[in-house]
Formats: sequence, C-alpha cells, structure tokens
Amino acid sequence: MAELYSVGFTPKKRLSKQWHHLLESCLELTMQVWNVKVAAASQTPKANADHPMHEVGLRADYHFRSWFIHVQALAERAEDVIRKTTDVYIDDSEKRKEVCERHRESVRQLIIERVNEQRNSYAHARRPWASGITEDDLWEGLAAVGMTAAKFLDVFYYPAMGELTMAGKYAFYVTETKTILDDIGSILQELEADCESVEGDRTSPAPFHRGSRGGFGMACQS
Repeated sequence: MAELYSVGFTPKKRLSKQWHHLLESCLELTMQVWNVKVAAASQTPKANADHPMHEVGLRADYHFRSWFIHVQALAERAEDVIRKTTDVYIDDSEKRKEVCERHRESVRQLIIERVNEQRNSYAHARRPWASGITEDDLWEGLAAVGMTAAKFLDVFYYPAMGELTMAGKYAFYVTETKTILDDIGSILQELEADCESVEGDRTSPAPFHRGSRGGFGMACQS
C-alpha cells in the first residue's frame, strides 16, 4: 500500500462510506474464496505426498472439517457483498430490499442444498468413527485396555484417515468447491445485471472488475 504514495499517488477525493464498505466486503469475499480452495486442495493425495501417514490423516481431518466452516463463511461474505452492492446501486428502498433478499436467498439455498446436510453430520464431531465404536460395543473394551481418546486417534484414526486421503477419497471436495464457487459467481453476475437494469440507479462506475463474462462473479468462478 505504501508504494502507491511513494510514487506520488495521492487521492484528491475519497469514495463514499458505502463504497468503502462494498470494497472491503469484496476483498473479504475474495480472501474467503482462497480459504475454501486451500481447504479442498489440502485433502488431495498430491498435497500430502511428502508427509507420513499419521500426519496426512491429521492434516486431512483438519481441512475436512474446516472446509464446511469456510464454505459457510463464504456464503456469509457473499450475502454481505450482495447487501452492500444494492446499498450502492439501488436508491429505491423497496426495490433495493427485493433485489437484495432475492439474491441472498439464492446463496442460502445453494448452501442448504450442497453443504448443510454434510456439514451437520461432520462439522460438529458426529463422525462415523465415534458412533461406530458405540454401535459395535467397543467402548468397554477400549476402556479396559486403557485406550484414551488421544491414543485411539494416534494409533487408529489418523493413520486410517491418511490412507483414505492418499486413496483419493476426499479429492472430490476440489470439484465440489469449483461447483459452489461457480454457482456463487453466477448469483453475483445476476445481481450485477439486476442492478444495472433498475431505473434510477446511481450513475457511477460498476463496483466490480469486468472480465470476459463481466462482474465480480469472475472472482468466484474457477
């Protein structure tokens, strides 16, 4: 940032508070896009090839669980961009509310349909391993031999997770991430089109960097 000023760049006029809020929100959304991508890529065999199996399992489990949290945060950031975009672009309060809620609802439905079912099962520690021990009546035996939770994870769980990861079981999250990002990108492109079509919009430059397909949605689309 300092480089801008070191070459003599000094803004003569500041953007409005609404514009600052929108640009901040766009930056946060872009950061969250990368968080989701990294969480997905970290579950692939390629990303774990140089690690021992126990560490592969530990890393994979961490990123497996965090992926759901990052996708939920991505949806929240996208909803925030939608709200702040309509604040900048649509003067009429009723129209602004209608456009905003319609596109935010699209994001919510996307997350409900593609993420929440899996997230509810896995992100809150309701994993097959834990329930499987109960169903197979193994807790008593494990307790009898002094098998603590930490020891169980080290001896059984993380190595098994490592093997599943290296077999590519969780690599599909890369494809799932691309689909989710493409869908959110399409929602943001539709939002931009709606804002441009509303009569009485502020005659100011578009808030999104335009690519070959137009719109900030390009940042979400892989």
